[in-house]
Amino acid sequence: MNISDVENDHRIRLLDLIRRIPSGTPDGWEKTTFAVGGLAYIGFSNVRTEKLIVPIAGEGGGGLRRYSKDGNILVSAAPSWPMEKIIFMPDFISYTQNPEECTVIFEDYAIKAFGFSKCGNYMAVCNSHTLEIFRKI
Repeated sequence: MNISDVENDHRIRLLDLIRRIPSGTPDGWEKTTFAVGGLAYIGFSNVRTEKLIVPIAGEGGGGLRRYSKDGNILVSAAPSWPMEKIIFMPDFISYTQNPEECTVIFEDYAIKAFGFSKCGNYMAVCNSHTLEIFRKI
């Protein structure tokens, strides 16, 4: 078995795992969707963590938090690039070990930003024409 075979086997395994992840809104969260035009960046306020700020780069100039203090994690996967998926992984769970317990919360092209607010009670995902905000209930 050469390296190309190993890489191909690994890719097939990851594609299978990602296909097993359900899509929708994670349990315990509610979603609001907004149609927007020309959105480039988003960020959450550090003072009023329920407030979304547009346009802004994340803390330190680099993006939003990819994890919450509760152990929830957001990752991007692009098994069918350029289509991207944002995967919500609750309670320190990894989609590579328990894909059925995770949720694909967003799937589209050219995702601009995604992440949690400082308090972890809000998360947002956007591309240039859609903004989705999730609130923990």
